[in-house]
Amino acid sequence: MDWLKGKLGQVIAVAALVSTIAGFGYAGAGYVARLEAVEKKSGVSYASQLKALDNMDNSLTQDIIILRGEIKTLRNELDILSNQVLRIENKQDDTGNPLTQ
Repeated sequence: MDWLKGKLGQVIAVAALVSTIAGFGYAGAGYVARLEAVEKKSGVSYASQLKALDNMDNSLTQDIIILRGEIKTLRNELDILSNQVLRIENKQDDTGNPLTQ
């Protein structure tokens, strides 16, 4: 009898959980249907605005990719200039300059 009680309790718990999840799904579907009805009644559609935002996002992504490439190029050029400055500094002979002593 204890086995039946335990299993029966588990079955009841699972049934309650399933019905709760189904209730949320039903309520969510109702909300979606209401939103669609309101959108149809108002005549307002945000599809064009969403598409424009998506296009803007794509163009921003492309700009970021271009900027990353330019930053990489600038870093390389800065490294080259830094190396040239170091070579010039190493070639300088400061022994004859009274200001550096």
